Amino acid sequence: MKREKSVNLKDTAMLLLSLCLVVIPTATQAMAQGGTVLTLEQFLQSAEANAPAIQQSKAALAAQDFRQTHSWMNVGPKLQGTYNRFFLEEEKKVNFGGSEIVMAPKESRTASLILTQPLTGALTLISYAQYEGLRKDIESQKFEMTKAQIRFATVESFYVAQNALTLRKVAEEALTAANKQVADGKSLFNAGRIHRGDLLKLELFLSSAKAQLALVKAAEVGAVARLKALAGLDLEAPVTLAPTESVPQLPPDMPASDAAKTRLDVRTAETSVEMSTFGKKLARAEFFPAVNAFAKVDYNLLEPAGLGASDKVSRTYGVQATWNLWNNGVDVYKTREAAQQVHMAEAGRRQVLDTAKVEILAAKADLSAAKEAMELASSSRDQAREAYRIEQVKFTAGKSSATELILADSARTGAEGNVVSANTDHKLKLLKLQKALGFDTPKFEGTSK
Repeated sequence: MKREKSVNLKDTAMLLLSLCLVVIPTATQAMAQGGTVLTLEQFLQSAEANAPAIQQSKAALAAQDFRQTHSWMNVGPKLQGTYNRFFLEEEKKVNFGGSEIVMAPKESRTASLILTQPLTGALTLISYAQYEGLRKDIESQKFEMTKAQIRFATVESFYVAQNALTLRKVAEEALTAANKQVADGKSLFNAGRIHRGDLLKLELFLSSAKAQLALVKAAEVGAVARLKALAGLDLEAPVTLAPTESVPQLPPDMPASDAAKTRLDVRTAETSVEMSTFGKKLARAEFFPAVNAFAKVDYNLLEPAGLGASDKVSRTYGVQATWNLWNNGVDVYKTREAAQQVHMAEAGRRQVLDTAKVEILAAKADLSAAKEAMELASSSRDQAREAYRIEQVKFTAGKSSATELILADSARTGAEGNVVSANTDHKLKLLKLQKALGFDTPKFEGTSK
């Protein structure tokens, strides 16, 4: 019995060595044939350059910048030109003292240039420009938030894809172990040391391992595809993820109420309150008259004709005041609407602030739970490995059934996968806490980035 056990262990060692010699070159070849090898930093750069959400937000910011600029342009003077050409069916004439005098010629052509400068209305126009400036601040904050969201989403997707790759390796190792169990089972069955039912159980477990590997591979393809889509890469182009040991930094502990105030969404909500207050001020401006200074030059493009015909060129200067005396209460309701917009913005600011505090507290609790789960998964894996080793020795010695060996192997494989998932989940929870605290980009241990 001892001799057979020694030979079996020797065969196992030789098999593992041969697997290493085969797997290492194969893995290197796969890396070479798997397309472009991209690091986490390269995925981040690609996402910032190609992500549609960033491009859309950038365009919205540029549009608002132009809107603010032309709002300031409204404060200055405006020059307008008009051209008029009139036709009558026939000249209108009157007989005066025995002579016909043309009252209105058959054709007339005039042109005018009008220069207008707002006076009291300039203050309102300045307020409008300031209002558009606040809107630009909000678009700028939204742009920064969008970039932060894409950065964190890219890192999270990278970790998820790496998790899928590692789980595939775990499934491949489980399949290798299942193949070996079937081979050992056939030897033991031929030697009459196990019955047919145990061998069938081992073969069934092998089929299950193959099915599990297929599922894991499908999950890997989906995870990598989502990462490539987020980075704006060609989904059909082969890409290999460069290995990384980067771990997100643990942010310094600080009260949720203080940390929430630094978040971009909270600052955006505060700017919205300021903007709605400006909107209320603008609505009230409709109750006051608008006074404009103007200068007008009229040109008669034909020879002056007709009684009282104007000169070739005439100039007019003056001040024009306009005031909405009655418009069915439109200005009143616009003011009331603006007041409600202020209340809505203030309520929204409180809601955003409360939500930020809740997210920070939840992220801290999730990180604590993830750390504990990671530690438990590591200790459980060590126990599962030892339990499987013992069951393997007992099965080889004919002192354990195939059922017990399969259960031990399933527990070991599950424990290996739990460690991988727990480590990934811990990284994701660190990123979640960084996001909740208002970080604009993921920060990693050992780097200043």
